[in-house]
Order: sequence, then C-alpha cells, then structure tokens
Amino acid sequence: MKVIKIEKLPKQVTYDIEVEDNHNYCITDKEIVVHNSGKGFVVDKLLSIEAKIFDVDDIKKKIVSPKTIKLNKKIMDTYGIDVTALKLNVPEDVKLLHKINQEMGIAKKDQENFLKSQRNKDRLPNIIFDTTLKNISKLQELVDTVTDAGYQKENIHVVWVVNDVEQAIKQNLSRERIVPHDILVQTHELVSATMARLLNNNEFMKYVQGDIFFVFNKQFVDSTMRFAQDLHKNYGDVEDGQEEFKYLKNKKIKDKRTGSFVEDALILKVKAKGKRPMSFGDIPSMFIDRIKSYVPHNTLKAWGG
Repeated sequence: MKVIKIEKLPKQVTYDIEVEDNHNYCITDKEIVVHNSGKGFVVDKLLSIEAKIFDVDDIKKKIVSPKTIKLNKKIMDTYGIDVTALKLNVPEDVKLLHKINQEMGIAKKDQENFLKSQRNKDRLPNIIFDTTLKNISKLQELVDTVTDAGYQKENIHVVWVVNDVEQAIKQNLSRERIVPHDILVQTHELVSATMARLLNNNEFMKYVQGDIFFVFNKQFVDSTMRFAQDLHKNYGDVEDGQEEFKYLKNKKIKDKRTGSFVEDALILKVKAKGKRPMSFGDIPSMFIDRIKSYVPHNTLKAWGG
C-alpha cells in the first residue's frame, strides 16, 4: 500500500488518506496485529484482506458452546464448572472465561495448531490477531509465535485502534459480550501506556518491521459511513471503474446497514515497512491531542499530558 495524498476534509477534523490502487484504507501485506476497543469495526470495514482471524471473543464463544464436549469436560474436571451455563453478557462470567482461557492456553493452542497445519512455508496465509496488547510481553509472544512458523518480521504490522474510553464504556453495555468495567478501563490504560513506551523508546523495531498505523475510531467523529440504500441519493449514476458502487446499487437491500462502507477515516501511519517509526515529536499535534482526549486520564503523562 502506498499513501499518495493526505488532505484535510471540510466540515470535519478529518484527513482523507488517498491510497494507490485501493478504494478503502486497507493494509494488504501479511500478518496484522489489531488491538484496543472498536477492533471489530476496523477489521470488518477498513482491512480489505483475506485472512485467518484469531479473536478472543470467538474463543469465549467456543468455550461455552455445548458442541465442544471434550473441552467442556476438561474444564469441569479442572474447575468444577459447567461452562455451558455461563453467559457472555454477564461481566463476571466473562471474567471467569478469560481466566480459564489464560490458564488453559486455549487460544494459544488454536493458534499453534493452525500454524502447524500450514505445510507450504512459501505461501503462508495472512493472519489477523484481534487482541489487546496490554503489555510488551504479549507483543513478543505473538511475534515469536509467527516467526517460529516462518513469517518474517518485515511482514508483521500493527494497527492501534484508538477509541475514546468513555465511548467504549457506553458501547460495552450494549454488546453481546459485556466486559467488566474495571477490566475495560484497565485495558485502555495498559494499551495506551504500551504504545507510548514502544514509540518513545523506539522499541517497535525489536518486534515489528512492517507498517504501523494508528486508526482513530470514535463513532460519528473519526469516520464517515455510507450505506447502500442511500447510495443512489448521493452518487447518482455510477461511473466506470466504480464497480463496488454498481454492486451496492443493484443489491437487494434488507436493512439500512446492508452494503455499508467507510467513505473516510482518520488514520496516521507512524511507520512504513522496513523503516524506523516516527519519533514522538514528529507526530502532528492534532493526533497527539486526539490520543490524549481519548485515553484514560492516568496515562496522559505518557503522551505528554
């Protein structure tokens, strides 16, 4: 991917990043580590990439599923808990599932089994780790996992999804899987501190030699969505070369979100593949100010606040 223009859009504090040979703002190389609140939206709408996705939410669904009989029995034998009775919308149950996953290494085993099954080391698949990088050791663990499987560090990329912690708290209450409040806030604190440390101490190069993006993801502020049913109102006749618009216009629409896509987004590329990341002082103040307005107050100092 090559960024060829950054233009400030009218009426919004937004930068339109024009990407060569790409309709949306997508990362199209090998593995991607995505983290912080709002990850699912970024994976669905901004990362135009065919990939195997490892998502901790999916692991929790797997654990409580009555179909995973052997796993259910193993958990019953170890913890004396019928996990099929746990609910993903009950914070204390989610906390318990997180503990079981961590202690039994369920997610890690899934990752290792998938990577071991890849016999053609010359054509390894894209992978997205939809996870929270709460500390440096988590990043090191993921990097070790994929490099041991044959991936190269220059093909490991990081996307930090930067969401307003206050909005994340509100969104959490309406999610299918509700994260306990203290864990959600602590996660935002730790991720913010981790990213500041990696950037300030230039530690990224130890782990990641690919691209690094900061994607700002506050709803109705940092991106503009378009929906298929409104497309004809805004675009009229479809011009040549806009096949995705043709597809959306001709698609039978069941609800207003069918065929939605991101028209613009606020994204900062802090590191290019094979190059050193921006120094802390090189990041434009508008991005630093945005980060400081989104992260928990007790991590402001790490960002110069």
